[in-house]
Amino acid sequence: MDNLRDHKSCKPVVLKEIRTGKLISVSNLFHFCESKELSYQGIKNLFYNLKGESHLTCHGYCLPETPRRLIRLSKLTQKWKEIWDSKIRLSNFRTNENVVLTKSNILDFCDENNVKPRAIWNLHCEEVSQHKGWYKTGSKIKARNQLHSDPVHLISPDGSEIEISNVCAWVRNEFAPHLSREEAHKKYRSFHKLVKGESKKAYGYKIK
Repeated sequence: MDNLRDHKSCKPVVLKEIRTGKLISVSNLFHFCESKELSYQGIKNLFYNLKGESHLTCHGYCLPETPRRLIRLSKLTQKWKEIWDSKIRLSNFRTNENVVLTKSNILDFCDENNVKPRAIWNLHCEEVSQHKGWYKTGSKIKARNQLHSDPVHLISPDGSEIEISNVCAWVRNEFAPHLSREEAHKKYRSFHKLVKGESKKAYGYKIK
C-alpha cells in the first residue's frame, strides 16, 4: 500500500468513503479512478506523505486509518497537523476553568465554547494573549476581571436596579448587535470605565 510504483498495475489497496465510512477494496487504482472519473494523481497522493502538503482526502475518499475528526480539523485550520499532535493547556479567567485539549476532545471543546481551532492554536503559541477569557495556562495576562468576576449591580436610566453577571456579554446583547464595530467599542469602553470606577455614568446607567 505504501508503494505504488506502476501507476497502471499497482498492488491492491483499500480506500474509505468519507461520507459513509465504507471500506472499498481496489485491485487496480488506475482503473478504479478511470471508471469513476476521479483524479488518479489526487487519489494516489493519499498514499504518500508529501512534505509541506496535505493529502488527507480526495474526491470524498481517504485512507482507512484516517479519522473523521482529523479530516474535519484539517478543513477548519491549516495548523491541523500541529494541533492534532499537541497537548494544549488553557485556563479561563472568567470561569476559573482549566482544560487540557488533545485530538480526542478539541473539536467538542470548540463546538461547546464557540471557539475556532486556529484561535486555540494562537493561544497555545501565545500569538494572542487571550480569547473569550481563555489563555495559555501559566502565562501572564492582564485580565479585565472587573468585567467578569463578581456580579455588578447597576441603576438603569429609569431608576430600576439590575444585576449583571457578565458586563461584556450584557453590553454585547443589549447594545452591540445593531452597532458598527467602532460604536460598539465605545459602548464597551464606557461601561468598562463605569465598572472600574473611572466614571460615574455610562449612557444613563450608574453603579448602585
